[in-house]
Amino acid sequence: MKLKLFLRNPSGRGSANVGARYLISDALRERAAVLIKQDKISNPRVYRVGDSVLIWVKVGSERFDKMTYDVLLYAEDGGKTDILNMDMTFFSNSPSFTFTYAFAFNNDEDLAPIATVANLVSKRSITEAPVERNPQKLKGFEKSIFYAVFSLIDKGDNIVVNLDDYVIREVTEVKHVILDFNKNGMSTAVEKLAEYNKRKQADRNSIAKQRQAGIKKRKAKLRATRKRRTVK
Repeated sequence: MKLKLFLRNPSGRGSANVGARYLISDALRERAAVLIKQDKISNPRVYRVGDSVLIWVKVGSERFDKMTYDVLLYAEDGGKTDILNMDMTFFSNSPSFTFTYAFAFNNDEDLAPIATVANLVSKRSITEAPVERNPQKLKGFEKSIFYAVFSLIDKGDNIVVNLDDYVIREVTEVKHVILDFNKNGMSTAVEKLAEYNKRKQADRNSIAKQRQAGIKKRKAKLRATRKRRTVK
């Protein structure tokens, strides 16, 4: 899938609710612009393996501070230099991709092959259909991937974005890319889910403590009020 199409309608031409998808796309562009201003989207790491190109972008979570998702964009027609017109496949270790879209992307052969080669994708997410989250098995606007793509072309989606604008790491074999992943903090989907759940539970605990503190404060205030009334 070309990145221009992904930004407009990842389900592909002819899919229903195109108008609604444009509204979603516009909203996500605004949110991506905020993350870019906050420096929550990394500069891409670009690899060339033969005629293939792999782009790795870290996208900051909108919910949790200092938490990032790893997004991969892979193209086998690396002889091209215009990123927007490359036929890309995709991967993200964000839980939303894992539980909602991984099956559909894999089913349509739009899942980046490096995700399976490097054991980054959850096997369950590509073998068990997301019956509740995505019963129609549609490829939709997964936020982390959208933000990563938008960060590459944030000057507008009609310009030519040349690969030569970035530092390209030339490698001879995929295993060298995987080694670089390991050195620079790449997480598998399973590892990222565990991190996400840990952060979510910490948030819940924090909220529970705040509520308990509020309850204690109100009780103390009530006791003090009753004491003053008794004294009078």
